[in-house]
Amino acid sequence: MVMRRVVWRLSGLSALPVLAALLFSIAGLRPGYGWVDATNSATLPGGEFTIRGLSGHAFHTHGGASAQVGHVRVVFENRGRTAQRVAVSDIEFLRGSHDCEHAPQKVASHPRPGGILLDDGKMRESARQVEIAPGATVTATVGFVAVPVYYTYCDRFAFRVIFQVGKARIGVVSEVNVTREEPLHPDER
Repeated sequence: MVMRRVVWRLSGLSALPVLAALLFSIAGLRPGYGWVDATNSATLPGGEFTIRGLSGHAFHTHGGASAQVGHVRVVFENRGRTAQRVAVSDIEFLRGSHDCEHAPQKVASHPRPGGILLDDGKMRESARQVEIAPGATVTATVGFVAVPVYYTYCDRFAFRVIFQVGKARIGVVSEVNVTREEPLHPDER
């Protein structure tokens, strides 16, 4: 009889907000809590050229070898009237420390840059410097010496790429979400 009254009372209200509040209180979560991707973008002064980091993903097997991450993806957007030459000045491998709520900040290493490959259908090989035409928006892959990443608990990984655009330097972050897969059979490790 008591259960029917509870169900009846909830049906008179919108049950979804009540249920959400109940679940959040049981789980100990607070409003605004959660994981926020560290990926960002940067725009040159004057607003005519933007580089936007794209989130990546990598997998490894629990108990197996680390995933190897050797590239990130970015988008170049040139809203100006002149072409922009872009090169990589530095790359920082960023790690978190078992903290789900905060973006990775600790610089763990500086992987050696490889090159930039534009996804424009014209480039066949990566280059140390690329040119972005006026009015163009182009996705690109930035390669570097691979870095091992192994997820345990709330480990977060990202790469800050510092670009030289003309005479200016701007940095963008691309976070790499690493998934640890569990083998179906423990002897498959």
